[in-house]
Amino acid sequence: MSGNKNLVCVGDFERHAISILPKNVLDYYCSGAGEEFTLGLNRDAFQRQA
Repeated sequence: MSGNKNLVCVGDFERHAISILPKNVLDYYCSGAGEEFTLGLNRDAFQRQA
């Protein structure tokens, strides 16, 4: 990872994680609790900053 200069933003890291993580780990990472309300708010906030 330290030699990979192509990972420069959150989206890059997320795509890389999708390509290497086992499904159960990726599912945990991508999920939120309950109705995932806060998860949605966080994603919206990051999109506004991009």
